[in-house]
Amino acid sequence: MLTRSDDADAEYWDFDKILDHKWSKQPGRQGKIDVKVKWSGFTEDEATWEPMEVIRKDSPTVLAEYAALKGIVHESRWKWAHKYLKNRKKFLRNGG
Repeated sequence: MLTRSDDADAEYWDFDKILDHKWSKQPGRQGKIDVKVKWSGFTEDEATWEPMEVIRKDSPTVLAEYAALKGIVHESRWKWAHKYLKNRKKFLRNGG
């Protein structure tokens, strides 16, 4: 889910995987990372760039798995992923 709200009319989005990452070029987001998201029901050509912090809040284990596959968990912006990778079963059990 990308958006969370108590509002019954809230729109929810599900994604299949993270395809890529880059430093954000958006004004006010310098020094932050964007991730390319392949949304469920859409093609990879329709993937969009989203703020990593939003995806991390909603799906930290998916993002941590992406970091592990890319071999970037030791980079400063991705070190948080260690706790998710170290305790995969715990986070999966808790719906993480």
